[in-house]
Amino acid sequence: MDFLTRTHYGMAWEFEARTANIRLHTGQMGEVEFYVRNPTDHDIIAQAIPSISPGTAALYVNKTECFCFTRQAFEPNGSRDMPLTFIIDEDLPINIDRITLSYTLFRSPDQS
Repeated sequence: MDFLTRTHYGMAWEFEARTANIRLHTGQMGEVEFYVRNPTDHDIIAQAIPSISPGTAALYVNKTECFCFTRQAFEPNGSRDMPLTFIIDEDLPINIDRITLSYTLFRSPDQS
């Protein structure tokens, strides 16, 4: 499984997977940390939106813990590692041999 990160246009944040890819067997739990840093001088609330490729693989990736489940508040110059824990379902079709999970980090639109 490969991990990609990007920030929404105009967001000068640092956002990266601590591990670019891992190899798992179906049914095995995977854990990856993602690093985020807000380099600005003001508080920001962000939300990460996931995307899985190929699209049919999304049915077989079960996230048990993910920073993408909730909005994340960051203080000025604040940073943290954020976890992702997941399992690839044992029913994953045999023709899917590579999965890419990408996240785009957006500024939450409902900030005051």
